[in-house]
Amino acid sequence: MKLLNVKSKSVDQLALIIPIMKKLNIAGEIDKCCGTSPTNQPKASHGITVEALIANRLTSPTPMYNISTWAEDLAIEEILGIPPELLNDDRIARTLDAVDLHTQDIEAAIAVSVITEFKVGTNLVHWDITTLLFQGEYEESEIVKFGYSRDHRPDKKQVAIGLDVTHEGVPLMHEIYPGNTPDQKTVESNMKALQARLKESTFIVVGDRKMLEGENLKAMVKRCQFVGALKFNNELKDLVVSVPRKDYEELRYQGRNGTKFFAAERTLKGPKVRAIIVWSEDKASRDAKNRKKKLGKMLKALKNIKEKLNTRRYKNKNYVWEQIKKAVKGEYKKCIRWELSGEDGELRLHYNIDREELARVKALEGKYVLATNVEEYSKEDVLRAYKSHHEVENAFKNLKQGIRIRPIFLHKDTRIRALVFITVLALMVYSLLQMLCRRQGMPITTRTLFWLFRRVNLLHLFLQDGDLWLLEELPPPLRFTLDKLGLPHPEQYISVLTPIKTSREEGN
Repeated sequence: MKLLNVKSKSVDQLALIIPIMKKLNIAGEIDKCCGTSPTNQPKASHGITVEALIANRLTSPTPMYNISTWAEDLAIEEILGIPPELLNDDRIARTLDAVDLHTQDIEAAIAVSVITEFKVGTNLVHWDITTLLFQGEYEESEIVKFGYSRDHRPDKKQVAIGLDVTHEGVPLMHEIYPGNTPDQKTVESNMKALQARLKESTFIVVGDRKMLEGENLKAMVKRCQFVGALKFNNELKDLVVSVPRKDYEELRYQGRNGTKFFAAERTLKGPKVRAIIVWSEDKASRDAKNRKKKLGKMLKALKNIKEKLNTRRYKNKNYVWEQIKKAVKGEYKKCIRWELSGEDGELRLHYNIDREELARVKALEGKYVLATNVEEYSKEDVLRAYKSHHEVENAFKNLKQGIRIRPIFLHKDTRIRALVFITVLALMVYSLLQMLCRRQGMPITTRTLFWLFRRVNLLHLFLQDGDLWLLEELPPPLRFTLDKLGLPHPEQYISVLTPIKTSREEGN
């Protein structure tokens, strides 16, 4: 049997991604909501197109017009059944338009699959908000706006995205807001959507300071159970300072470096909310170091000004006044008392440490306040729940780095919303892989997993008497990894593979 030619296609990370997508039934849920393809091509249904886009977001994000070229190099057609030429601009645009009409229903159904198929708990749900950058003017867009940039790119327009993430780091729901929406304005709408989507009232929402800022605290008390941090104001500082050291009890919870935590409890005025005042050894040390550094810098600047007093520009009272204001600033400026007296050329500067204010600052070091309306939680439970909030921060990190979102070029709000949703689905798959690794005690990240599976190839052999499709032998470590994660091997779902007959079968 003469071999005429050999071509290879990469399976690579698809060996990890495809089983997760199939278990979530992403294509099925999308086709159930959106119907069949408007082109009446089953191989290019909306659901299959979305699965291809998710795979693209996870493996090699490219501008939308390069999707078909990307699909030619990977075994997308052989696994998903969609020919690369069907992943063109028009096909993708129609899918994005269709998906946008049913995002909430699709996401709700897939969230149920996450919970049931992967036994993901929803007792704690972490909420936070981030932004995605966009290229272009977007003058007619209602959601792409200039706003506070967490990416330090105030020159770029953006949309805001809120994520609800489980305590194991898996996103369940997202909300999109105009890029100029203040964070605190998104809290109540997110809580309403979360309750409607999960259809249960037993979860506890964990968030940062913006979640409980202003009127949000009252709204949260009425709507759900929560754990979150409070922003320090003068009233809250007075409360913390008033708590004697003897009221703090040591918690069993410790930080990664063995840091000890202590906590005291009070009741806030107004809404019936428990205030857990947390004191961290490590934070106290860092705060003290920061205070000494900044106070020392201010005192050194004042000394320098005093030495230059009544010379050259320092003869002018207004100029000296401005230099002092520049020197004495920031969070510790109240710790320094100063007085500039006399007339031009005969100026006198006196300054000293305000001991009372310094004692107040020291009393606040290492402390922060957590608020909750969960009565059955101990102080340690509250701290532990809040500390697990890094999961949503990791999700955002993966959203922008692990999945490597590039600034988006789409110019219709419907398609922008749909692509953001597809990216969240990609993050869901990425996070589930990370969760499975943790559950199996595997000290690796999804990023490392993707690197390990970077050379898995499907071979297309062109023979004189016909074609053969063969999957290169997976190295034992990769087969072991798939088994450990409970994922099927690629030969179980690549339908084009040619069955290999044994010598006994050939004899028959």
